[in-house]
Amino acid sequence: MLRTALEFIQDELNSYIQTRDPVNFGNKDIVTLSNIIKQDGTFEFDTTDNSDNHRIIISLVNIKENRAADCQNYIHKKENGTIQKVNPAVNLEFYILFAAFSDDYKSSLRNLTYVISFFQNNPVFIPEKYPHINIHADANKPWQKIQKIVFNLENLSFESQNQMWASIGAKYMPSLIYKMRLLRFQELDAKTEAPPILKGNLIGTQ
Repeated sequence: MLRTALEFIQDELNSYIQTRDPVNFGNKDIVTLSNIIKQDGTFEFDTTDNSDNHRIIISLVNIKENRAADCQNYIHKKENGTIQKVNPAVNLEFYILFAAFSDDYKSSLRNLTYVISFFQNNPVFIPEKYPHINIHADANKPWQKIQKIVFNLENLSFESQNQMWASIGAKYMPSLIYKMRLLRFQELDAKTEAPPILKGNLIGTQ
């Protein structure tokens, strides 16, 4: 589900930028879901390649559990009426970095502005408004489909910002952190299962 959500945002943000700036990006995808630094410590993109001189890099930098949104409904009813008892859903908050890489600093600021404008216009994503929100989802796992994504801009202190970039292992780039929340993770691997409750099979029914 996390991959589905971020690939969807990558697609939507690319389309938004291409529409807003067709002269520079009309036929070019500049939004990339990727690490900034490889495991060997080298930069993920070839800075000498002209095709990579403008990038908005989407990276996951932290995950937290939202216990306030805990759901106590552990019962799932299947289409045939069978009742399943499953483990409770896990509500998580994902902290997503949007970093603007460019060989021109002014271009980085412009590109980052597109990100701000995109989420200002689209803070919430639901299937009713975005029917293709689950286009990257696994068709064999319908229970993992996204029902709602909410984005909120996070304010980092200078200290937290320095610590984040140090842990990434890269020099600071113009960037934003958004909290992506209310994605529910629940595998419907039943712990117990019972037939539908009908009037004739209630205990004590005559």
